[in-house]
Amino acid sequence: MSINLQRIGLIAVRDYQAAITSRAFLVGLLVMPVLIMLFVVLVPRILNSHSPQVVGEVAVIDPTGMVGAELRRGGARRPRDTPAAPNRVRRSAPRARLRPAGLPSR
Repeated sequence: MSINLQRIGLIAVRDYQAAITSRAFLVGLLVMPVLIMLFVVLVPRILNSHSPQVVGEVAVIDPTGMVGAELRRGGARRPRDTPAAPNRVRRSAPRARLRPAGLPSR
């Protein structure tokens, strides 16, 4: 029975050596750590990227004049029941010029 176990061991060693010396195994052995490092470095950078600052004009159609005045004072605030985002970096407010706009002509 020891002869059969010895043959099985020889076959297992030969298969193992054939697997680890194949091109696919060696390429995978070198490529996988590089891919893991790329994901470790790039994914947090992509997720933490800042959105661009919005700059432009805002046209307000407000015949009463109440909304435009509130916007000029900076009254556009978040509702009280909405919690503030924790650990957020404060960004400067977007620059926008308010220009009065009349009702569209029909």
